[in-house]
Amino acid sequence: ILATHNGEKYIQEQIESILGQTHIALKLIVTDDGSTDSTVAIVKRIAATDARVSLHICPGSTGVVSNFNYGLQYS
Repeated sequence: ILATHNGEKYIQEQIESILGQTHIALKLIVTDDGSTDSTVAIVKRIAATDARVSLHICPGSTGVVSNFNYGLQYS
């Protein structure tokens, strides 16, 4: 689970690093907590080309812990 919020500067590099791991059964669940930059658009673009990545928008801007916990339901 990767919890995001306004992370456009590093999100692509971070996701590419995770996807580059040698673990073969990798599933990356990205949850976003109300980003106002292009974080969501970047993740959507990556998810459209890599089935291992899914994006879920956390309802409301509730903070990093709630955002991460929101992602647990998809794991």
